[in-house]
Amino acid sequence: MQAFKANAVVETSTFAEGTLTQVPQPGRTGQIRQGDLCLTGTDIKGGRVLATKCSDAESQLWAVGQNDGNLYYRGKGANYDYGINIIGAQTAELFLTAGQAMRVRSEGSVGWFHASTADKDTLSRSATISGGGMPGSWVSVGDGSQVQVAADGTWAAKVSNLKLGNNKIALEHYTGKDLTANTSVTVTLNAPQAILAWKADPLNHNLQEFTAGANAWTVKGKTGTVTQVPQPGYPGQVRQGDLCLTGTDAPKNTWITATDCSGGENQQWNTTSEGRLLYAGPGVNKGYGIGINGSDSRAELLLLKEGWMQVVADSSTNLFAQDSHDDDLASRSATFKGRGVPGASITLNGGNTVKVARDGTWSATITGLKLGTNAVSIEQLEDHGIRTAKADSTVSFDPTEIKAEAAFPTDIAKDLTISGSAHAGAKVEIYNAAGKLVKTVSADAATGKFSAGIAAPNAGGKQTYTIKQVLQGETAAKTLTVTADYGNAVKITSPENNVEHGGGQLVFRGTGEPGSTVDLRKQGSQNIVASGTVSNSGTWSVTVANIPAADAAYSVTQSSKGANTTTSNVTLLLTATGIKAEAAFPTDIAKDLTISGSAHAGAKVEIYNAAGKLVKTVSADAATGKFSAGIAAPNAGGKQTYTIKQVLHGETAAGTVTVTADYGNAVKITSPENNVEHGGGQLEFRGTGEPGSTVDLRKQGSQDIVASGTVSKSGTWSFAAANIPAADAVYSVTQSSKGANTTTSNVTLISTVQYQPITVTAPESGSQFAPNTSVLFTGKGTPGGTVTLTPTNGAAAVSTTVDDDGNWSINRFLGNGPYTFDVKQVAAGQTSQVNGIALTPKSAAPIDQPFTVTSPATGSSAASKAVAFTGTGAAGTTVRIHTTNFTSADITTVVKNDGTWSVNKWIGNGPYVIDITQEGRVTGELRGLEINPVIGIDKPFAVISPTAGDDIRSKVQTFTGTGRHGETVTLKAISPAGLAEVSGIVNTDGTWSINRYIGDGPYAFDIIQTKDGVESGAERDFRINQPAKDDSTSEGKDQPLAVTAPADGDTFTANTQVAFTGTGKVGATITVAPASGSAVTTTVTRDGTWSVKKFLGNGPYTFTVTSTLDDATETVPGSISLTPAK
Repeated sequence: MQAFKANAVVETSTFAEGTLTQVPQPGRTGQIRQGDLCLTGTDIKGGRVLATKCSDAESQLWAVGQNDGNLYYRGKGANYDYGINIIGAQTAELFLTAGQAMRVRSEGSVGWFHASTADKDTLSRSATISGGGMPGSWVSVGDGSQVQVAADGTWAAKVSNLKLGNNKIALEHYTGKDLTANTSVTVTLNAPQAILAWKADPLNHNLQEFTAGANAWTVKGKTGTVTQVPQPGYPGQVRQGDLCLTGTDAPKNTWITATDCSGGENQQWNTTSEGRLLYAGPGVNKGYGIGINGSDSRAELLLLKEGWMQVVADSSTNLFAQDSHDDDLASRSATFKGRGVPGASITLNGGNTVKVARDGTWSATITGLKLGTNAVSIEQLEDHGIRTAKADSTVSFDPTEIKAEAAFPTDIAKDLTISGSAHAGAKVEIYNAAGKLVKTVSADAATGKFSAGIAAPNAGGKQTYTIKQVLQGETAAKTLTVTADYGNAVKITSPENNVEHGGGQLVFRGTGEPGSTVDLRKQGSQNIVASGTVSNSGTWSVTVANIPAADAAYSVTQSSKGANTTTSNVTLLLTATGIKAEAAFPTDIAKDLTISGSAHAGAKVEIYNAAGKLVKTVSADAATGKFSAGIAAPNAGGKQTYTIKQVLHGETAAGTVTVTADYGNAVKITSPENNVEHGGGQLEFRGTGEPGSTVDLRKQGSQDIVASGTVSKSGTWSFAAANIPAADAVYSVTQSSKGANTTTSNVTLISTVQYQPITVTAPESGSQFAPNTSVLFTGKGTPGGTVTLTPTNGAAAVSTTVDDDGNWSINRFLGNGPYTFDVKQVAAGQTSQVNGIALTPKSAAPIDQPFTVTSPATGSSAASKAVAFTGTGAAGTTVRIHTTNFTSADITTVVKNDGTWSVNKWIGNGPYVIDITQEGRVTGELRGLEINPVIGIDKPFAVISPTAGDDIRSKVQTFTGTGRHGETVTLKAISPAGLAEVSGIVNTDGTWSINRYIGDGPYAFDIIQTKDGVESGAERDFRINQPAKDDSTSEGKDQPLAVTAPADGDTFTANTQVAFTGTGKVGATITVAPASGSAVTTTVTRDGTWSVKKFLGNGPYTFTVTSTLDDATETVPGSISLTPAK
């Protein structure tokens, strides 16, 4: 359908997509619209359908059929209920026509009302009807019930109280209150079937095989065909396979035919209790019997009012029944036997399923049954799973009932015995009252008898035991309980627990089980102190002649019938002695306060301070009761109170004592006042304290004593500190007084001098000096600060003081070797320093050799010995030996002035992988040197990373690749010229890695693998920060030699890298050289530019810049002077 056009005939087309159009819901009346235009009918026969503006006009009312999905006109007039047809081919106009035509919804779509049946159950006379409809609508079922259609357009309803035979169910579909569709379904319930042979008395005819569409007939003297007939009292079919005996309503044509089983009413029959078959279909012949028409040998069947054909059962063909079952306790199974409809399914408890044999018999076994009574449901299921018969039975498995009794042997040392009988061969389990399994025995396999000894509970009184029997892992439901009375447990009645005593004779008394023996022991000992026997009245007593005068616990053990042992304990306490104590300070003030006295012998003595905190625990002498305890000082002045308690047997004894110790006055600074300002120099400190105590002045955070004194008898002290630095600082005065008591008083001093960190103006690190002469070190610092010049070679340090103008100088004699100095300033409570000032003598010029490792060779072996590592390098730099394959301390040495180095390292028995690096003003490395190597892997030589042409600037780059294990890989710089070579060793896994610092400019390397100096692989002209060699096909752009930055007279940030940039001829080597110190070089790139960085310290610099190309040298006019920014 195409887009509506106002007041025009609506068209359809096969060329273009249809336009989205709104139509009424099925079963409702409404408009068909696109936006503001609606489909409009007419009262003219065969009139065209137009699109007009939507209104309330009846000519715009339409309906969609609930069942067929067709559009119907609902406007009043001649065309009411007409459908829509089309005139034309690919493009056509719409017009009204009688009958069905244009459909907007196919059958089966959501909302299409339909129904079907399922889950028919003959026994319960019920079935489930389901189908589809309009979501949200209601479906009314013939029995008056209603169900709502779900959101997916489906519905389902269960109908009950059906009759055997055909049941017609009316269904109605309601949208709101409107009936929008209706239909019906027929539910056929066939009766349960029986298997019977036919006999037509008195002619003795047998029913023959059915032929579709022909009259049913019998033959005399020929075996009849097995046929299914309804059970008595249940209307149903008479069938052979898919053919059923079919009656008729015609009174003059009463022949009985065989037709396809349809469930129709004319295929319904009844079997009477006498075995006669009667027609149960509708019409005049209902209730008629079956007669035969023909000779003695063959006859056809017909309906007769007095029809006398009878169905007779024999011994093998009968109604459904469960006749017997055989039960097997050992396997927990039962086999059921019975009769049923041939081909039907017989299920036991909905699980095990068998088919009924052709002779109508069946046999099925059910397993997994339990001890006790098992309910078994037997069902017969016929066509489509319809249950047509059911029987219930039970199977009971009851083992032999258990019998038992409990008895104590005459010998009281022997266990209780539980004996009796159970199911032969069963496992007998005996549980105590707590449900714990205490014994397991097996009943005799022939007699079922058993006997079990039961371990004593070691408790008095009656003990109850439950006996169970287990057959093949299953516990029988019936159990038996027996009771055994172990009698009274032993109990000590005198003396009472925790009674105090002073030693000597003591009588122990108590109760127990008559006739039992009782033994008294000291707890923790097996020695019997005394023994006795419980009297017939249940009492006992024993006398101990000499109980020691000491705390102790005693146990009485009773041995009674059933090997039962019970125990009772009592604790005796020695009468406590009262506590006495006093506090005293030793003459030596460095020793702790002593609290001493006496307590109960062996008691634990606890001493508490006034806050209730336990400060000391000691033990009173086990013989004399004396004690002495040193008390840690409170580190506070004044009187301290201590409470002393004694603890016996884990309990604090009554009666405590309190002592007081006076620690005297705490120290206090009275002058200078806190936060006073000072400019350094001598300063007098005064204060108060405990007479005779020592007082020490320290700078806070330091253990060094600045000044000391003693507190006078009047309780005052004073001393002068000779040289207090002009710096902010906190000072502490510590007083050491009697009882090792320490008190402290603090004062803060504020400096009037401004702090200035240390600087060194001369000499410059890296410069040279005349050997065996004095060199003047100068610089800036904080007035009054202490400056110390320390050589790193362990020679003596020299110190001086910064003058009032902030200047300092030290004259230091230097010999003829290289020196490295550290300069440190301590001022105003702060420390600053400048480290690593390296100086070399002019007469002994250092030699810089390429960094190499001459020994040991990679791959060499060493076993538990010191190995000498030797090589060459740049004088004064540090060589580090670092083990990489496990944790081992690094070994370092310094390259000698002649450019050689050596150091020893202990090598064990295992493999070592070692990196050897040169650190300092010139760097170098040899990585992956192997000693005691494992067997290695050889791989083709290749460079994996980085990739030629990569842009890598101002960072250390790791070059990686593969090669032959143990061989050497070297990075040789083609440009910039003069760069040191860097090498590494190929690892045992055939990989290698080399670290190389890459600056801002272009680089080109030859990366070469060698063995014993012979090349074994190479990557030539490997370029970084410029196009790879294969990409460089055009010539570069030369520019005039110039420096673009920095400009002459610029300042720089001290102790940082400063970038120099400029222009020149492509490929030329640019050298940036300071007046003193090392130069840096770079290469002009293809665009005629260059850049390089130089580390600058904190002094002024003057540079010259030169360009070298093809042995021709050009210099930038003038020089560049730079100074550090202030």
